[in-house]
Amino acid sequence: MKPLSRILFKPFVLYLGLHYGHALFMLIGFAVFCPSMVGKALIWWDIAFVLAFYHHFEHALLLGQRLFNQNLFNSPVPISIGQI
Repeated sequence: MKPLSRILFKPFVLYLGLHYGHALFMLIGFAVFCPSMVGKALIWWDIAFVLAFYHHFEHALLLGQRLFNQNLFNSPVPISIGQI
């Protein structure tokens, strides 16, 4: 019988991978449509782009720790920038 951690690992990585893909898709969308923004819309678009980039980076960091089985600072669980 497989240990519970092996059973739960694949769905967790799948979920995290899908969420990371969504963050990447948003980031690309913001970059593609940015040139069409002007005035105050450009300011808000840039703020949204920065937040989307941070979101993408956070999930890339978490997914990388999970896939390579090496957590930052030898933590027992994957950690994000906000937890450092």
